[in-house]
Amino acid sequence: MVYLAVYFCRMTRHTHIFLSLCTLIFLGIEAHTQTDVDINLIPFAGGFDKPVDIVHAGDERLFVVEKGGTIQILRPDGTVDPTPFLDITSIVISGGSNSERGLLGLAFHPAYDTNGYLYLNYIGLDSDTRIARMQVSSDPDSVDTASLVELMEIDQPFNNHNGGCLRFGPDGYLYIGMGDGGSSEDPLDYGQDMSSLLGKMLRIRVDGNFPYEVPSDNPFVGTSSDTLPEIWASGLRNPWRFSFDRSNGDLYLGDVGQYTWEEIDHQPAGSQGGENYGWRCYEGNHAGYGVDCPPMSAFVPPIAEYSHDDGHCSVTGGYVYRGSAYPELFGKYFYVDYCSGQFWSLEQDGGDNWVGFEVTTTLGFGWTCIGEDYLGELYAANQVGSMIYRIIDADCSDNDPSITVNADTTLTASAGNAYQWYLEGEALPLATFQDYAPVTTGLYTVLIHYEANCSEFAESVFVDLGTHSEDCLEFETAPVDLNKSFDPVNGVRDRVQIKWYKSSPEVRYTDEDAAACDIKAWAKKTLDPETGEVTGTISDPDTILLVDKKKFQADGITPREIFKWPLKFRADGVNNANRVDPNIRYQWQVRCACEHGEGQESPWSEVKIFNTPDFDPSTGVFSTSGPEDPSKRLDADTWSLRPYPDEARLVISGDIPAESHFSLFDLTGRRLEIETRVAADQVILQGSGTWSAGVYVIRYSSNGEWESIPFMVH
Repeated sequence: MVYLAVYFCRMTRHTHIFLSLCTLIFLGIEAHTQTDVDINLIPFAGGFDKPVDIVHAGDERLFVVEKGGTIQILRPDGTVDPTPFLDITSIVISGGSNSERGLLGLAFHPAYDTNGYLYLNYIGLDSDTRIARMQVSSDPDSVDTASLVELMEIDQPFNNHNGGCLRFGPDGYLYIGMGDGGSSEDPLDYGQDMSSLLGKMLRIRVDGNFPYEVPSDNPFVGTSSDTLPEIWASGLRNPWRFSFDRSNGDLYLGDVGQYTWEEIDHQPAGSQGGENYGWRCYEGNHAGYGVDCPPMSAFVPPIAEYSHDDGHCSVTGGYVYRGSAYPELFGKYFYVDYCSGQFWSLEQDGGDNWVGFEVTTTLGFGWTCIGEDYLGELYAANQVGSMIYRIIDADCSDNDPSITVNADTTLTASAGNAYQWYLEGEALPLATFQDYAPVTTGLYTVLIHYEANCSEFAESVFVDLGTHSEDCLEFETAPVDLNKSFDPVNGVRDRVQIKWYKSSPEVRYTDEDAAACDIKAWAKKTLDPETGEVTGTISDPDTILLVDKKKFQADGITPREIFKWPLKFRADGVNNANRVDPNIRYQWQVRCACEHGEGQESPWSEVKIFNTPDFDPSTGVFSTSGPEDPSKRLDADTWSLRPYPDEARLVISGDIPAESHFSLFDLTGRRLEIETRVAADQVILQGSGTWSAGVYVIRYSSNGEWESIPFMVH
């Protein structure tokens, strides 16, 4: 069975594929309907001390927040690093399992790869809420404890209803969920008091003036001196876990009820803010405890609610499943009750109605959070059992995916129906058989597809082919994006990934091992700012940027570790010895030396090219497509897409202008198709072989503005 999950996205030629705001619909062989599914929870890792949040930073690590004030790193194989990522227990007031205070939330900045910023929501020693920023240290698995700066302090009149969740929205702003201040029945009416930040969803900008700025489009900016401009939405009792759907940007929020009703609130991505969810006037869809309240129609009702019958007591909000391992779960929002362990799924029926199902009854008391990893797979934490669980499709529970490393270093996956091999988290082209012969030293895993639309990753294995030198003379550089659009104010941020090796996987790094890297950039050609044409060549240019970074590692770090340094170009000269001009084409290069004992300096790497915006190195000029002609824009919403399972062929039918262009890529960036236009309303994208399970991308253009549609094949 082939499912075609198509994300209709609007992306520029400089945009990285996939993590954009997209509207998801299902097309192709089988239509998506609202179905009753069941899930199972598979123990993944244990030994945590009251876990309350699970967050990723855009890579394979999971960060588990412990209420006492620590954050642990959880690896893909279920192991936990021996040293915490962060420990701020000395400045956090916490308590037992029933306490609502402590370190309650974590969010990584959208540009964490380059700035290393993370944001915390915790209760300080004075019992008030603190919103703080910290920064990762030179060790990517440890926070610089001296970097803590407070952004907000919010008085808490009681010990409970502290909220605690914070997330960056798709707009790049930081959202903060605040409870109503505590006690019971909101005695100070903070849920409806617009002069208080309590009982609200806040929205702030952390990339401007310190400590933060209020976005100009916040709904209450400039409306009244009695209304705080940070407020994005109101009428909340205790928002315990909210999340943004990574596919379309919708916000889902679990708001804990008083005596009888728990609720799930929803805010569509196109909202301008200002929603009032009704507390304390209403508890769910029922009368609450307010005085002189307007009718229920004046408030935004929940999309789901449940009573305290059957042992339920407190909702824990979750996530919409957007992973690839379990297609039957795709698009469903999962949440759980803290006391009963009852999980539910929730999704729209294609209109305005929401359809929910009980999906499993689990292990009882103590379910504090649901989190997602960078691939969209879901996890749940139970603080009583100190465990993190994987959420899987119940039909997949009998599978036990594994990899056997054979004597000749070839790999064999356990039995399944289809396979996709991965190296260091990247899908390997054409590696779709049960056996795979590695050609590169590294960390391998395989996604195995089973019957009933189930897919599971096997535990990763490290394969050492002995192709690297003992003294780390061999190294690799992997620039992430050398063609990012140039912002004259914020500049261009890039990163360089460096890997180096020792001769045996049994050899571990010690604190005497380090890597030193020089990164240099220099001007090569000047360009006309109007036409982009080359107007001159700079001979013997001076180096404009020099970064000398040294990365020391603690005992136990494996030889496959990846280290990253930000490379930043700024047009205004900030963080640069000299001004970087957007009308100059630059080149840069990097070299590294692994210092082990005497150490030796590695040779210079291959010269990499950095291009200013829209600069075409093949022609030497800027792209001058001019303003967009709306009449020539492709309307992807009108298309019909038909995949052919037996061959790598995709037929696109619809209103397609004659001057449009299409290409088909896999996620490694490899171009797959030979384009054939059959008629004005049909295009065939023909690849070679047959479809392999995985994610593919259609790139198309009709007016010089390239856009993308990722789709998954199961």
